[in-house]
Order: sequence, then structure tokens, then C-alpha cells
Amino acid sequence: MKEQLTVGLVQPELRRSDETPMEATRRICEMMVTEPSGIDLFVLPELCPVGYSEDTFFRYLPETSELRSLYGEIDNEMAEAARKCGACICYGTIGWEEEEYRQSNNGSLTPSNNT
Repeated sequence: MKEQLTVGLVQPELRRSDETPMEATRRICEMMVTEPSGIDLFVLPELCPVGYSEDTFFRYLPETSELRSLYGEIDNEMAEAARKCGACICYGTIGWEEEEYRQSNNGSLTPSNNT
């Protein structure tokens, strides 16, 4: 049993406005795969590689099946990078729930099955 865990903290360049989340994902995965071996766990910043901005939320909220599949593709890229470098990768993207919502009179969103 291994007694020591080597953690690699990754602070990649923010996703550029002309770069898609998949392009950013591939760039970040390449960074981790080409790092020296021996790292057991890579830790990425919150919402990496999607980004954190009003534009990101406007363009990439997983409100459609197409956008939800984007997050599945990001997960697949990260999983492949983890296999290639023999490490775990800790990252987060924008989550969603498979639930219908309705807008109330005051403008707030509530689950449609909630009365």
C-alpha cells in the first residue's frame, strides 16, 4: 500500500473567448499528460475548463441535450487523460438536474412537480 499521495495543483490559463470548452479541455488534459510522472491526483480550479463568466453561463448552461452531451464529452476527455497519466483528476463543471422547472409569478424557478 502506498503511504504517500502526490498532488499536482494545476492553474491553467483561463479559457479564451475564442476557445470552446472542448478545446480548453484538450489543452488542459495535454498539460497533465505531459507532466512528469509520479503525480497521483491532479486538482483543477472550479468550473475548469468551462470557465466562470456571464458569457460562459449564457452560452454553456446545460439546458439542452446538446449542451449536456458537451459535459459528457468533457468527462470522457478527463477520464482518458487520467488513464494516460495514471492519476485521478479532480475538476468540476456546471451541473444540472433532470427535472422540469416552471417560472412562478415572481420570476423564480421552481420544480414543476412542486406546488
